[in-house]
Amino acid sequence: MSNARYETHREFVQGSGELSPSEHIRLLRDSKTCFIPFLEDGAIVFECMDARHIPEIMASAEGLLAFKQLCVWIKDRAGMGSFYRSQHELVFVFKYGNGPHINNFGLGSRGRYRTNVWSYPAIRDKRRQK
Repeated sequence: MSNARYETHREFVQGSGELSPSEHIRLLRDSKTCFIPFLEDGAIVFECMDARHIPEIMASAEGLLAFKQLCVWIKDRAGMGSFYRSQHELVFVFKYGNGPHINNFGLGSRGRYRTNVWSYPAIRDKRRQK
């Protein structure tokens, strides 16, 4: 794996498709069990995942987090990819526990308008910002 402008390094040990679906679910579920003790009842959790792994992220949340919404972050430029270059991120919104979540959105009452499609610039490498 390389970025010709900056550095070259080996493939990551995990993360390039070498996990089976069941191993990927276990990895995602294990990560959730690490952060869940730090959540308050009613907390909202945002997780990003590509479309190929929707079944795994949903299965990893089963019994731990309740699915609330799927948001799509549309970026200003495309990133890596071979078949199609990805210009979006899928953002899964989950809720922890049974308590009410805090609604800081104030939709309507303060004139705010929010949708599940977010249009924001992509994160840029600090070395490239000028």
